[in-house]
Amino acid sequence: MIIKGVFDFQNVRDTLTEYPEHEFVQDEYEGVEFWIGDPDSDEPVAMAFLEKMLIFGEVDYVEDAVRVSINKESSIYDDPDVKAVVSKLLPGIQIRIGILGAANGNPASISGSSAFNSIRGDEIINSEGLYKFESAEYAEAALVHIQDSLTDLAGYSNVDVQLKGEFIEFTGEMEISDYYYR
Repeated sequence: MIIKGVFDFQNVRDTLTEYPEHEFVQDEYEGVEFWIGDPDSDEPVAMAFLEKMLIFGEVDYVEDAVRVSINKESSIYDDPDVKAVVSKLLPGIQIRIGILGAANGNPASISGSSAFNSIRGDEIINSEGLYKFESAEYAEAALVHIQDSLTDLAGYSNVDVQLKGEFIEFTGEMEISDYYYR
């Protein structure tokens, strides 16, 4: 998870060192302040502090994100197809990007979604997103499957799916409590 903003890093450090359920140990990775939680466990987690960014997750993920953030590796956003998806997303409380593997003879696609709460105080997460395919024909072939998966697998309600050339755009809603526990 990458969180951007202005942080009181000393407050975050104090919280990590006082966290009762987990042991966090300060370290450094690629010149960046790096904290490892439960370092002796089978699945340690990490947190990295960059100028206006906190990166949190599995150690390998955080190390990858640090290398990209300090320009030691290229970013997924350098891919023109990913840029085409990201540029269409609304800002949200959470943005997801994925590259889906090829299936049933269809080439891989790229998906992205943005989650936000459109009515302050209600208990609904609204989501808008899209899938980009190699061609309009592949997008059309995947339309019904995408609609079904958003409803049946992802658990969205009030799903609307639109075919727009090589893109499939969707909107949907989910209870906040369901969204964060999926």
